Amino acid sequence: MGDYNPALISPGGGVFRRGQKRIELSNQARAALGCDSDALDGESLIQCILRAPVDLFYNGGIGTYVRATTETDAEVADHANDACRITAPELRAKIVVEGGNLGFTQKARIEYALAGGRINTDAIDNSAGVDMSDHEVNLKILLEPAVAHRELTFDARNHALAACADEVAERVITDNRDQVLSLSLEQLRSRTHLTEFRDHLQAIEDRGILTGMDPAIPPREALNDRHGRFPGLTRPELALATAYSKIDLIQRLEATVLVDDSYLVGRFLRPYFPPTLAEHADVGAHRLRHELIATRAVNELVDLVGSTFVFSHVRDRGVAAEDVVRAWVIATDVLSIHERADELKRNAETIASESELGAFLALERACRSATGWALSELEPATSIGAAVTRFKPAFEILCGEFETMLAGGERDRFERLYRVLRVDVLDGELAHGLVRLAFADHILSVLSLSFSREIDPAKTARAYFGLSAQLNFAILEEALQSIGGDDRWERRAANELATELRTARIALCCAVLDAITENPDIDVDESIEQLKRVRANRFAEVARLFDELKTLQPPSLPAIHVTIRALSRLAVELG
Repeated sequence: MGDYNPALISPGGGVFRRGQKRIELSNQARAALGCDSDALDGESLIQCILRAPVDLFYNGGIGTYVRATTETDAEVADHANDACRITAPELRAKIVVEGGNLGFTQKARIEYALAGGRINTDAIDNSAGVDMSDHEVNLKILLEPAVAHRELTFDARNHALAACADEVAERVITDNRDQVLSLSLEQLRSRTHLTEFRDHLQAIEDRGILTGMDPAIPPREALNDRHGRFPGLTRPELALATAYSKIDLIQRLEATVLVDDSYLVGRFLRPYFPPTLAEHADVGAHRLRHELIATRAVNELVDLVGSTFVFSHVRDRGVAAEDVVRAWVIATDVLSIHERADELKRNAETIASESELGAFLALERACRSATGWALSELEPATSIGAAVTRFKPAFEILCGEFETMLAGGERDRFERLYRVLRVDVLDGELAHGLVRLAFADHILSVLSLSFSREIDPAKTARAYFGLSAQLNFAILEEALQSIGGDDRWERRAANELATELRTARIALCCAVLDAITENPDIDVDESIEQLKRVRANRFAEVARLFDELKTLQPPSLPAIHVTIRALSRLAVELG
């Protein structure tokens, strides 16, 4: 107690021994704590502090001070604090930050969150300390060879480590913020994809990852009971779900050849180390390089696109997890998603939180569609570096041009998406850029076709998008995207139909390009009219089906199926 400077303590405050039988409370203390008592013993005062009506409660002490109403003190197993522990509903703070370990039981966190309290977990709130320790260990391992070979003295190593302390601290803080942002995004996702979260965690448990761990989310019956009053999952639940997802995926990646891809050294490993330290060592020779690459790739993926992203692709497409991660790296780097996300984070102070979340969800949708393109259209043997080098420059050029080529339903869809994003993210320029990314899979399909036929991308794009003036592809795509829910067979059918639609559209585009090649004097519109005359009956059938789809809100899966099959027949006859 004597170590505290009384001059620095607020008026009416003080420092007292916990074991005191009587502590006089000043007027200021009673007002701050919302307490009517003139004096309390130490344990009762702790309870009063825990129940204080404040905006933010910071717990930095050792011990578990809050339990759920469904738990007993014996179950908490922290007998030293039984006398001062309270239950979650007794908290009056709006926000809780856990600076200590296990200040709350997990059930208490969930109960508090369900009642409207804002809380993460101790692992999230304390992650910076663990992250800093990891950096310290990995930096020392990086410099080990230089010290062992006497290229660097021990004192010089320590000086180099000290010199980059601020840079490492900045990276740790950034990692910490990314995790909190990720939980906010996961909350929004869990409201519409709750079953996907449950199935994903069940799959992890089936692989033995969660053996001996508490369930990350409640059973189906409990979720159904709470759905009407709290849609989705709470932040404490999502913190565990995210942690387990990362542990599972990191372990799976470490055993694959993916982590040996040289491109990933520059993408994930080299940026982890401060440039001043990298001068003293070969970053690619780090003895934990596989673990670091896997960890950094998984952290970025889960933080940006969610914990169920890989699971949903594996389940719906029948591919391996490492194939999804590889496709995601290609997609994000071609679309410069990493740079776009960093720009959003740099401007976070000027963007409302809801707008920031809306922008990140738009980036996720672009990642998802571009990852699907990479899985469907790129040969498995294509290296990550070769794919990025080939597609990224062309994508950036075409992304700034294709908007003027849109027609029909796709022009309407572009404008409709812009209006929605303009409301969500407020900034018009940002909304415009995000809408362009919403068409990323189409732009990439155009580029694939352009490269394979050795045709100018702009010419290919005019044929590709010009078809939408006659054929309402947008209504089919939006209908397929709306199919989700709990039926995995419907989702699988929707994915199969989306693949068939993409194939038919590419084939129709090839027919238009072939017509122009045969008669260079005609443009895209004239070539389409020429094809319509050749297959008038088929075009009429497809047009009639599109008209019928407009009357269905939303179009049923059978109606979508019939229309896409009619498009496929048309494409085959024109091919």
